[in-house]
Amino acid sequence: MTVMSLLSIVFILAAAPSPEVIDDAVRQAEDDEISVLRAEARGRGGISLAGSAAVGFATRALAFGVGLSADAGLILADRYAITLRLTGTIFLLLSAGLQFELALSERVLFGIGASWGAFGGLDAPGASYVGIPARVSWMFSERERLAVARRGFMLFGEVTPGFAYANSTGFGGARAPPGIPLSIVALLGIGYTWW
Repeated sequence: MTVMSLLSIVFILAAAPSPEVIDDAVRQAEDDEISVLRAEARGRGGISLAGSAAVGFATRALAFGVGLSADAGLILADRYAITLRLTGTIFLLLSAGLQFELALSERVLFGIGASWGAFGGLDAPGASYVGIPARVSWMFSERERLAVARRGFMLFGEVTPGFAYANSTGFGGARAPPGIPLSIVALLGIGYTWW
């Protein structure tokens, strides 16, 4: 009877899964749960310190500044985002835009959209414009395995070619010189984001 009991225990222990198999099963269950949570719609946001440069070709308006850029939006399927972006800098650059963004990897985000803005000053040449901003953002680190959202510091660059539909030549009152009513706005920034 004792030999049979020992053999039964040996067979039961041999049939039981090893600790490695159990760990793999737990890990797979966690990954499956996170995949479901990541696929759900969630919020996106961020705040960045940004440097800007803008030029309006028709009035020879040129502006440089440092300020803030803020993002708010919605992430869909853990890969796509619709983002409202507001930017304001000293020496007057103000812009608001809506972008469609695509996660190219865990650390790289590309966006393109439409924006409206103004730059320059009351006493200097300026321009108001509509443009098509293209932005590339790079996260400094990847998200953790069990994190739903990507969070952390990021670096971004954005270029916005646009059409300057209203121009100012400043308080001098001179007529706007003839020229192509185009503008280009560039931003470079660093900040904290979640998406």
